[in-house]
This record gives sequence, C-alpha cells and structure tokens, in this order.
Amino acid sequence: MPGLSLGGRIVQPHFWVESSGYRIDYRARIWLGDAPEVPHGVFPLDGIAEYMGNPVLIAPLPTVLFQLLAGSDA
Repeated sequence: MPGLSLGGRIVQPHFWVESSGYRIDYRARIWLGDAPEVPHGVFPLDGIAEYMGNPVLIAPLPTVLFQLLAGSDA
C-alpha cells in the first residue's frame, strides 16, 4: 500500500506525484503537521521522508482535453 514514513510515523494510504526528479506532495502536512521537516509542495526526490509504493505511469492528457479542463485557449 502506498505510504509515507517520517520520524517513526506512517501514513497509509498516501499518494503523491513524481516528475523530472521532483516529488509533488501537498497533503503530507494534513496528517503529519506543519513542522519544517514534513515535506510540502514541490521538492527534490531526496529527503528525510520515506515514500513507499509502486510507480504508476500515465500518459499526458491530449492537448484538446487539457485545454477543455483548464478552461484556457493555450
């Protein structure tokens, strides 16, 4: 089961995104508090928190679908 471990505390399930050498996690602080060592935002893959799980690869959205969902003409 995907999870996050930090300082002996484990949060499961926990989900995040990894892309281009970075991890994106905006929910760890909901469960682990807002201490500086709790990961939050976009940050390099190395750190003191241990992320556990199996990767799931997804294809990018087609441009037209992305534009519709984003509500933009870009």
